[in-house]
Amino acid sequence: MIVKMDCGLLRASVHCFLGHTKYYRYNKSTLSRTSSRSVCRLVMASSSNPHQHATSRVEIIAVGPHKCETIRLRPSNVNDTHINRKRIVIVPGNPGIVEYYEDFAAALWDRLEGEVDVVCLGLVGHAGRRGLFPKGKVWTMHDQVDHVRQYLSEHCADVNSVQLVGHSIGAYFALEGLRKHPNLVQNVVGVYPYLTNNPQSEEQRFCKFLVNNRVVVFIVAVLADLIGRVHLALRRFLLLGLTESFLMGPKAASLTAVAMTRYDAVQNMCHMGRTELDFLDQPPDWELLEAYAERVSFVFNKANDYWAPLWLKKDIEARLPMLNTYLDPEYDHMFCCSEQGSKDIARLLGEVVLPAQQINSLLLIPKPRSS
Repeated sequence: MIVKMDCGLLRASVHCFLGHTKYYRYNKSTLSRTSSRSVCRLVMASSSNPHQHATSRVEIIAVGPHKCETIRLRPSNVNDTHINRKRIVIVPGNPGIVEYYEDFAAALWDRLEGEVDVVCLGLVGHAGRRGLFPKGKVWTMHDQVDHVRQYLSEHCADVNSVQLVGHSIGAYFALEGLRKHPNLVQNVVGVYPYLTNNPQSEEQRFCKFLVNNRVVVFIVAVLADLIGRVHLALRRFLLLGLTESFLMGPKAASLTAVAMTRYDAVQNMCHMGRTELDFLDQPPDWELLEAYAERVSFVFNKANDYWAPLWLKKDIEARLPMLNTYLDPEYDHMFCCSEQGSKDIARLLGEVVLPAQQINSLLLIPKPRSS
């Protein structure tokens, strides 16, 4: 009875933040683009360039007063003192655990043939391991904005240029990074961006009700923590219905059984979600988007994604014709939990979105570096 209750509540909670997921094979010929412009576990990846091999680890770094996890892929013959590199920083959604984006980061690095460093920046309070953060501490979405900005200040000062790729609420954080560091951040790509609440979505309204019910969140967190105390194989079995309903790949399913069966993990996911849903109950920041329209791109999908709805895409196109938008018809919100989804979205970014942004940057945006 306790197990059934836990799985049901946990599934409802996670479902609201990650979205219902269906995965299909990406077909490049069906890609639609709308734009007014015509222009510590070792992670291994190898690009199509036979001379490039990437090495990286899930690393712990300090950002301001806090620690966080990162995954960094760079050529094995490039050391940390090499400053003439470009960097793509992936800013995750909620939960902001880097290992959910491991396949995506490796696929993106491979797609770009090792020409840039690819870093996935974990959110503060969100990690795949225990003991990294103070027990009982929770962080808001505004804390995550400060976290991304501090990372750019402290860890990217000597990087030649930075491109931010934000997924879901990570797109909002990436835009705030651009606002704070316009001379460092070359451009921003938002994949299924969550920029404002969707008043047309009953699922999102239920999600807001759920995370604001602190009793329910407490019960979910406690019961998830109980599951986290049993053997890993049993955890996987108990969460099988959840992971299968999201069509998670084996890596994501195993990570969920380890990282999301902890009291603090559930509390942080729900607390951050509560602040997201409360704060974003207002229109997008059109002034910010207009100011950097040539440096921002968004990817939407045809699926029933209530975090990045198609009406938002239409509003952006109507208000900001200089801002590039793309339509991927194949994937839903949780693409990063599928190996194939990660590869196909990386292909989309590597072949279409990022090259277009590079052209915009070269032609339209003279960016002298501040001294």
